[in-house]
Amino acid sequence: MYLNPNSPIPLIEFNNFFAPDIFETLKGYMAKEQNERHQIEFEYWKRPWCEKCPVMEYMYMHFIGILPRIESLLKTTIFFDDIKAVLQRTPAGMTYPIHTDTATKVGTFLTYVDPVSSAGTRFYESQDGDGMWEHPWTVNKGYFFLRNDRSFHSFTNANSQDRWVFMYNLMNKVPHRV
Repeated sequence: MYLNPNSPIPLIEFNNFFAPDIFETLKGYMAKEQNERHQIEFEYWKRPWCEKCPVMEYMYMHFIGILPRIESLLKTTIFFDDIKAVLQRTPAGMTYPIHTDTATKVGTFLTYVDPVSSAGTRFYESQDGDGMWEHPWTVNKGYFFLRNDRSFHSFTNANSQDRWVFMYNLMNKVPHRV
């Protein structure tokens, strides 16, 4: 885990985030739902309920466990009161325009799941697309960033197959502006 010096926004990068067995479990959810839904929402991120799902148990134990290190790298304390976790499918040919996230989102942890090769998330210095930098796509590689009014990003799926990512979003019930 390290702060990526190339990104136009503060971005923590993770290599091989999920243990191999957990990653295969995650991909199993993808295969089961591939033609049915745009995203699979995971519930019960708090103990003891998260123990019902190996992916959420892993996230609780691993991600929440490394949160102090993330806070140290970003030089801030991260406050949140909920988590929204989804396995998201982006259909072939879809482009999501430059945006910042909703004001109820505190931060996003995202891991690339499938396919083996795709375009990564693009980050920008401005909403006009200035200073674009693309986070490289590598399966089981991920990143975390805090949402603010300048955390501009977008993604596209130029492939002929669906693009799958796992997102673990730290949320607040009350919107905030940074």
